[in-house]
Amino acid sequence: MPGKLETSFSFPFIAKPRRGEGSKNQFVMEDYGDLDFYMKKYPHHIFQKQIDGQEFSVDAFFDQHGSPRLIVPRERLAVRGGEVMVSRINMDSAIIATVEMLGTKLGLTGPCTIQGIRDGKFHLTDVNLRFGSGFVHTISAGGNAPSMMYKELSGQELDSKRPDIQNHSVMTRYPESFFHH
Repeated sequence: MPGKLETSFSFPFIAKPRRGEGSKNQFVMEDYGDLDFYMKKYPHHIFQKQIDGQEFSVDAFFDQHGSPRLIVPRERLAVRGGEVMVSRINMDSAIIATVEMLGTKLGLTGPCTIQGIRDGKFHLTDVNLRFGSGFVHTISAGGNAPSMMYKELSGQELDSKRPDIQNHSVMTRYPESFFHH
């Protein structure tokens, strides 16, 4: 039958846009019927195996030569609409090494937020070539990437060692509006 998949997969899968924001147009597929439907409806989506584990956002800064100057993993403890509401810094050496290797292989420069899920191993899921919304946590914990960028762009030397990060610090964001009359 034309268009029929000839291989077997273990479900569930995630379908998401190649260039997305938050969790917009992201879907879970439980079976071949779902997969067929979403492949036809969203032919340019990425289809990934769903992985159960701890979600991480890893804030990083690579200098103009592609050298890693800052890599800070943050556990995503609470998420709303794809944006982190509560995160905890976890300076996990295996995650740091994975992001350093990825950044070097891709030739990254500037700020970025890499996302992934750890289920024993760290699985990369997203590469955001910008400051992620939770990067403010890394900045407040000692990873001042904007200052590094300013120094580099103004011709100043960056410190040779990575900044000291407040490991295990927690950030909570409040999206609600508060009014006092």
